[in-house]
Amino acid sequence: METKNIGTIVFDSGLLWVGDPAYMVHKDSNELPESFGKDWEEFVDNIGSDPVASFGSEDLDDPKSFGLAISTGDDGQADVQAEVDDNGTVQKVIIDLTGVGRGVDASIKMIKSSLAIEEVI
Repeated sequence: METKNIGTIVFDSGLLWVGDPAYMVHKDSNELPESFGKDWEEFVDNIGSDPVASFGSEDLDDPKSFGLAISTGDDGQADVQAEVDDNGTVQKVIIDLTGVGRGVDASIKMIKSSLAIEEVI
């Protein structure tokens, strides 16, 4: 396996989305899954204070979730790496949130986010 830098994600919502874009890209609000909410405010309310919110399932351990909203603790950017096999197929994606967020509370959220994601994978 080879690890490659594949880009940087910039976010200004304090959240990072990992999921299937077919559920949200180019959709009217009435076509989005109910768990998203009807607008941005309802989406954020549905996330609450959890470091990771699962969409498509109530159970974070359920692999059928079509997306995860991950609290980054603040606005910022994250470098993204991929572990690629000999055929060039991505086997693992690593999003480095180190240094994003301010203060102890944000750091704790990042650690919890990292642990929750590893449990899902």
